[in-house]
Amino acid sequence: MWKNMEKSRINEFNYSKIIGLLGEEGLIEEAGVVCSKEWKVCINPCFQEEWALQSSSLIAMVEVYAKFGILEKMENVYRRVLNSGTVVKNDLIRKLAEVYIDNYMFSRLEKLGVDLSSRFGQTDLVWCLRLLSQAGVLSRRGMDSIVDEMKEQNVPWNETVANIIMLAYLKMKDFTHLRIFLSQLLTQGVEPDIITVGIVFDANRIGYDGSRTLDTWRENGFLRKAVEMNTDPLVLTAFGKGHFLRNCEAAYSSLEPEDRENKTWTYHHLIDLVFKHTQCSLSMKD
Repeated sequence: MWKNMEKSRINEFNYSKIIGLLGEEGLIEEAGVVCSKEWKVCINPCFQEEWALQSSSLIAMVEVYAKFGILEKMENVYRRVLNSGTVVKNDLIRKLAEVYIDNYMFSRLEKLGVDLSSRFGQTDLVWCLRLLSQAGVLSRRGMDSIVDEMKEQNVPWNETVANIIMLAYLKMKDFTHLRIFLSQLLTQGVEPDIITVGIVFDANRIGYDGSRTLDTWRENGFLRKAVEMNTDPLVLTAFGKGHFLRNCEAAYSSLEPEDRENKTWTYHHLIDLVFKHTQCSLSMKD
């Protein structure tokens, strides 16, 4: 149907929509043909006013290639997007990063972050990408280098930065550095979130003593606060949800809808629910 559309009706929205729909149907080559046709229109001197069409359709094409993990074409089209000077939204960057993570190509995250910073400045997402590039391969030296660079540029920590580093140390079973970073959260102005809580409980399962951390959280009132997830979702893509978070999901989904909605869930409530659900599951197995 799209082939028969009147030329006057093929505008930026239509091209992007067609490419997206073809991608949803798995018709990758057909989507590429549409994008190529638009590119030819855009580079024709008679249609210089149509240059604006190209950027949104290229972005749609990047999304299609990312969805299906077609790495080389994804990178080629993304390079066109950058060269066009188009402002790239974080959601698109995350889609590219997910492809790299799924293919264990963590070094590409560093390049992705550096390219972004050179064009749009140092953002939270840039630091996230660069840290993940080092944490994904469990490089202590690499993570320390990024942290030192942040310190030199007076970039404050956030939940994403802290949790990336601590998840890497958890994976390495380096409890000494994990304890150090947990103790530095307050001095760095970082409030824990559900990912941080999960790190402590997952570490407890494999030999870490997190009682001091939990006592501190209990004393300063943190466990009475509403549950929040402030960590960039790419962190979960790279490290997975962990045992505690999976138990949270299982326990929460076991509740009746009204029990989920008619309650402000604090960390204390959630931890209590997880332990009760776990004990119930063990009893059923027995």
